[in-house]
Amino acid sequence: MLPFATKGSDGHFAEGITRELIGILSRTEGIDVIAPESALACSGDMPAPEVADRLGVDVVLRGSAERSGADLRITADLSEVASDSALWSTDLTASIADLFSIQLDIARGVARALGSTLVGDEEELIHREPTSDLGAYDAYLKGRHDMALQSETGRRSAISHFETAIERDSLFASAWSALAECYSVVLTDHSSSGTLEAASGARSAATRALELDSQMVAPLVSLGYVELDAWNWPRAEAHFRRALAAAPSHAGAHRGYSRYLLHTGDFAGAIASAERAFALDPLSDAVMNESGVPYAYAGRVHEARERARHVVGRDPENITAYFNLGCYATVAEKHGEAVTYFRAAAELSARMPFVTGYLGMALAGFGDSDEAEDIAHDLGRKARRGSRIATCLAALLIRLGRPDEGLTWLETALESREPLLISADTHWLPLPEVRDHPRFKAVLARLPQPCAAGRRP
Repeated sequence: MLPFATKGSDGHFAEGITRELIGILSRTEGIDVIAPESALACSGDMPAPEVADRLGVDVVLRGSAERSGADLRITADLSEVASDSALWSTDLTASIADLFSIQLDIARGVARALGSTLVGDEEELIHREPTSDLGAYDAYLKGRHDMALQSETGRRSAISHFETAIERDSLFASAWSALAECYSVVLTDHSSSGTLEAASGARSAATRALELDSQMVAPLVSLGYVELDAWNWPRAEAHFRRALAAAPSHAGAHRGYSRYLLHTGDFAGAIASAERAFALDPLSDAVMNESGVPYAYAGRVHEARERARHVVGRDPENITAYFNLGCYATVAEKHGEAVTYFRAAAELSARMPFVTGYLGMALAGFGDSDEAEDIAHDLGRKARRGSRIATCLAALLIRLGRPDEGLTWLETALESREPLLISADTHWLPLPEVRDHPRFKAVLARLPQPCAAGRRP
């Protein structure tokens, strides 16, 4: 589906329709629907062959949306790329109050034209319109737009918009869901602060969204990430599986399930789910970066590195891509190259503690112990103030030849259930210096099982 066209300053409105339709269409049986981020990266008037080449699709849905006061007009047409033939079209004029039922009608029409149906009970899907307050809906759309910027500033702005939408309509399930999604991003980023607060915010917002609309998929994905952060594998798996059952082509659900499989040490399964997410969201830098990680865990570093390099080619200031390249260079024992990549990531992230910790490890491996010691001292101060970087600090101290201190910090990370500890002694966080140490083995034994920690191909 390509972005719906619009006139004037109604871009957020048209973007919202595009996102909503993709969300509904992801619930169709046997049809892959490209995720919003990749769809919105294309132009609505892009030639069909170019769309097929960039997104790998066989069928394209285009449309337009115009509103004037309380009046709304939406057009949509579905065509096959290979034959350039029309499969289905519609031209609807209605009240703005009918927007949500119109979106469902379009999704039904597309599904029927492709010989498919929506998953689940359609009556449940339409039993409640998201909101009757158009001001709340506009605030929600603005939040969605800002969240897609994938920056800390964008997330703060998005949270503010979602909270405004909820203040105007406390029964607006989509706003609660988006708020949960925004909070859960922190749980999947390389963030060292605010994670506990984010987990609490994501859990409460997602739970409220599902109370208001049990058919929603995105809150299930958010809850899956919350449970991963809490080391509760069975609950995480249940949430991701439920999301995938409801929306088979939901890219976010496949990403989450890949992360779950990676945490449990199923590297082959994680690769398969990551590839599925990548196929559904091929233009997302975040998805491309993440899709390479399970390859690295599985020892297939070359394939992982190519994904990150491709991202850097598209975005020369992508922090995650440089960070991942540093990890991949470490696995290959190219410590000088790792220093270069980690330093770039550290500077671009304003020296985020998590990233500088990895820089310190690379420096220690390269023989620059002075700067590595300075970083360890700084991380120690931050860790004592509550930042969740004990695992990173521990690995750095171990690399500096201070295993007892490092193991003490690993034990601290165990007590606070730091997410990074799941990567201990994998290719993502190699710890060969303490692999056979009794205290390290004791830490691994207390991690949830099965677990990636301690697993190397």
